[in-house]
Amino acid sequence: MIDHALKTQHVRGISEASQRVLAARICGCPVEAIAEHLSFSVSSVYREIERIQIAIFDPLSLKRDGWATSRWFSHHTSCCVAFAASLIRDGRIFPREKGVTG
Repeated sequence: MIDHALKTQHVRGISEASQRVLAARICGCPVEAIAEHLSFSVSSVYREIERIQIAIFDPLSLKRDGWATSRWFSHHTSCCVAFAASLIRDGRIFPREKGVTG
């Protein structure tokens, strides 16, 4: 039942910045590392994750958690989080740093 609810719960309009944060978390990146790589504060990263989880879980009256977020993500890689999925697939979650080549 929960899996079906997660499959049908679309969240449109997730910004590319938010999708980049989500992709990094889905891959197990610590919040502190995400903040450092994306030049965000740690609290901003937590807020982005919370905003996405609110949009996913609150309309379904489900508890927000990392496992369910990952499960939702896996169902929406071709729609709601297509950008994030492409970042993971192409191994480019974090933008290249200026001055770094290769």
